[in-house]
Amino acid sequence: MASIVMIIGYSIIAVPTGIVTSEIARASKYSKGRVCQNCSFEGHDSDAEFCKHCGAKL
Repeated sequence: MASIVMIIGYSIIAVPTGIVTSEIARASKYSKGRVCQNCSFEGHDSDAEFCKHCGAKL
């Protein structure tokens, strides 16, 4: 009985923590710079004029 309660307790803490962590990581990924319209590469500097990946004008 104690083992089952421990596993349920771990899942109650681990599952929401994993969901929150993945959402934070996903949100920070999308907030990093501009997106190239040509190749969809993300992460350009805010003052960049050309894509780091394909060289297209941003």
